[in-house]
Amino acid sequence: MPLSAQVSGARDCPETQGTPVGPGIARLGGWPGVMLMLVLVLLTIGVRLALAPAHEPLQHDEGISMMHAAGKSVVYDEMVHVEAPPIGTWTSAQVWNAYLIPDGLDLSAVITSTTKSDLHPPLYFMLVDAWQSLFGTSRNAGWHLNIVFSIGTALVIYMLGLRLTDSPITAAVSAAAWAVLPGAVETSLTIRQYDMLALFTALIAWRAVVIAESEEPPRVKEYVALGLVCTLGLMSHIYFVLPMSGAFVWIAIKSFAHDRRRVGLVLGSMVLGFALAVALNVDSFTIFGRTGRSGWDRTVHGMLLRAKAFFLTLLSGTGITRTSLKGIFSAWASIGVRAEAVRVATAILGGVAAAVAVYLTRPSFGRLRQSITRGGAALFMLGWLTLAVGAMYVSIPSLSPALGARYLAMTWPFVGLCIGVLGSALCRGRWLPVSLAAAWFVFAAFTANTIIPRFDPAVLRAASHVVLDNPARGVLLPYADAASADTEFYAAWRDDLLAHPAPWLDRLQPGDLVVLAGIYQPSSTTEDEVLGLVEQRWVLEKVTLRGLRGSVFRVREAVEES
Repeated sequence: MPLSAQVSGARDCPETQGTPVGPGIARLGGWPGVMLMLVLVLLTIGVRLALAPAHEPLQHDEGISMMHAAGKSVVYDEMVHVEAPPIGTWTSAQVWNAYLIPDGLDLSAVITSTTKSDLHPPLYFMLVDAWQSLFGTSRNAGWHLNIVFSIGTALVIYMLGLRLTDSPITAAVSAAAWAVLPGAVETSLTIRQYDMLALFTALIAWRAVVIAESEEPPRVKEYVALGLVCTLGLMSHIYFVLPMSGAFVWIAIKSFAHDRRRVGLVLGSMVLGFALAVALNVDSFTIFGRTGRSGWDRTVHGMLLRAKAFFLTLLSGTGITRTSLKGIFSAWASIGVRAEAVRVATAILGGVAAAVAVYLTRPSFGRLRQSITRGGAALFMLGWLTLAVGAMYVSIPSLSPALGARYLAMTWPFVGLCIGVLGSALCRGRWLPVSLAAAWFVFAAFTANTIIPRFDPAVLRAASHVVLDNPARGVLLPYADAASADTEFYAAWRDDLLAHPAPWLDRLQPGDLVVLAGIYQPSSTTEDEVLGLVEQRWVLEKVTLRGLRGSVFRVREAVEES
């Protein structure tokens, strides 16, 4: 019996008379469903708290998020552009860290800071700012907010599965698979907006299912809710246009033949939602036109460049003549890929495994063929194709290290997986557990067999590693890019720094951190010169901070005079 029939007839069914289950509880799968949802919440929170490190330095993009949330990105960019202090000075890391700490709740400053210096919409950074105003600024504040998004995503997937299968158990298993997905957990512990993107992607899938599966004409509030989800989704990430498009195509396939008015209303609500998002955030949607080659044109060019390099590598002499797996990996390694090629192979194998699993779970080929004609298989495979494209895109990080493999390794699989969930809806949820289980396999292979590259952070991001949640003081020596126009300035500053070391050497105390960091690996000669000066006065202990290329040392004690 469909869930809607269960809800409408819950009070009339003789077996349920006297049972304190109202329509609201029935929509959640009854009291067993409520208990399963509670378990999902605890599971989502518990896994993330268990895997969260006690103290972890900020990564490159996390530094950007914290700076946007503080509303100080524009100030930082202007300071870097004119090379004003603390650029080019040996200074406490706390000075740099001030760019990451908000001066109070100021959402207008966050909007201005984000839209004038980044192509990402400001909603996530506004929420981080509000969250920190309530719970304080710390290294963990951002991913604590992400856990809230993760809980929402798990519950929405439960509701989606319940709508498709009428089985609280199946829905809960599907949502639990997402809750413990290694990629999802990894993303939750990173201060970026991809958890929020996942939540709104799941929401639009759920609302699309509700509208398309409704036997009666959907009420106005359903279209209003869909438009609102579109607005908020686009305010979370520009990639939300992908699940929006997938949802519309799916509704059109389901409804166009018998209810074209429904398709038109869906399109209208999405267009209005898009227009509202643009009106609220004009700068983010026009940044591509304002930045020229550094915007959309450059993004498309970069994607084409990666695709070309990827396929040329596969067709190279090394890749053809050496049929062994090692030979193919050697071909990838020839353009600087090395172990990242494992990610591509894993994604492809995961997609093949998912397709085989789906085929085997079908009662007959005839029903599989029927599902293909309804568009479900096409959308499902589109989801896995998106996953494979995402893996391909990050497989050649040497072509664009500024983006970083970590960025797209988290973004594209989320979008691809949720499009796959949309596709599974056409088969009444038969593929939903298979899709999530196969995705779990792929992400488990990602996290177990490869190390996601972490590219060199910029100066501010390097400084942010030192102070947040760390009472120790620190000093930072930023290195410039040896191939940049700053080389001459940097050389003169370095000579002056080494010639007059007393001011910064005198500030060191036991427990302080000395950070030698930069956009690119510093030269060993300069590093040895600086460390030689410090070690004349202090005993240093080398420490490791993840995501920081360069060297970090803790001051232990003063050198005993002989």
